[in-house]
Amino acid sequence: MDKKSGGPSSLMHTPLGRSMAVFLLLTGMAVTAVSVWSVWKSGNSCLPTEKMMPGIFPFLARQAEDAFLQVDITLTDAVRQLRLNGADYAATPAFARQIKEQHGKLPQLHGLFIYDSRGNWIATSGNYIPAKASNADRKYFIWHRTHTGTGSTSVRSSGAARRVTWSFGLNAAE
Repeated sequence: MDKKSGGPSSLMHTPLGRSMAVFLLLTGMAVTAVSVWSVWKSGNSCLPTEKMMPGIFPFLARQAEDAFLQVDITLTDAVRQLRLNGADYAATPAFARQIKEQHGKLPQLHGLFIYDSRGNWIATSGNYIPAKASNADRKYFIWHRTHTGTGSTSVRSSGAARRVTWSFGLNAAE
């Protein structure tokens, strides 16, 4: 539109129109600058600094220690039940309910599994036991053939997840 019709282009040729355009341009630039600064500042504040690192390691170590303590308490309770009720108790629905309940309280666990002396699955906190599953060839199972109690741990990768195996062995005499 031209000056005679009084449209938007004629407004830009007036001092008021130019002032409004400059104001809008400066406001837009200020909002953009504040947004960029805010994003940059929040990104930097999330990254650990060298000063923060010494405080992170004890925290992570304590968290791992707490997780192992929870697992050890859970396994100790399962072993206590088996010692009180006999090894055959592991194949009962009551024991399966117990370990499912304990597993439900520890979401960080992949599962709780009970094997016989040959490595065959007897009980699990999962919903099924594979037909011909055997863990007799696993390092922790072999370790328990010559050792008693807890202590066998191993770290393995399963897809994207890393799993720590924590086991407890019972001798036939127990």
